[in-house]
Amino acid sequence: MFRNDKGITLTEIVVVIGITGLIIESLFLFINQGYKSWRTARDQATAQENARSALDKIVEEIREIQPSGPGGASIDSAENNSFIFYSNIDIDSDIERVRYFLEGTDFKKGVIEPVTNVNTQEITYPTANETKYLKAHYVRNIDLFSYYDKDNQQIGNDQKSNITEVHIKIVVDYDTNQPPGAITLETDANLRNKSLL
Repeated sequence: MFRNDKGITLTEIVVVIGITGLIIESLFLFINQGYKSWRTARDQATAQENARSALDKIVEEIREIQPSGPGGASIDSAENNSFIFYSNIDIDSDIERVRYFLEGTDFKKGVIEPVTNVNTQEITYPTANETKYLKAHYVRNIDLFSYYDKDNQQIGNDQKSNITEVHIKIVVDYDTNQPPGAITLETDANLRNKSLL
């Protein structure tokens, strides 16, 4: 029997290294694509949960809308992409000015604490004092709010004193070029204190 004791040839080593490299590259691409998909799904779920939490909070605050003070307005503005109203949103006795609005693809909340003039007892809400909070990222729709009167007829900002219900719709999509697709979250909030307004 013929036996070659010379070992492995250079050609055999190059072929093995090439095949091993292709296998490693394929595994890396497979793992990397899986990681990207997982990360996108995770970020979409986080964005969706943040939007859902924002909806829960805004409904709670809208239900407690009340006048800003004696003879004051309860709703400052009722636009499709922003809603400004007065509500006691914290544990003190003050009525805060609350603004929900869209800035780019970020859904934000602005809060202004009231300032009382010690001489006249007049209550004001200086917009320079607004504190902004990010409520949700990756919001893709512009029309967030629609408003309804007691007869369930849609109304606009010119009839804001007749608003009894607010419909809120938020479309969230972390990456418009990647699955999963956009998630639409919707809810309605009825003004509980409408008889006080």
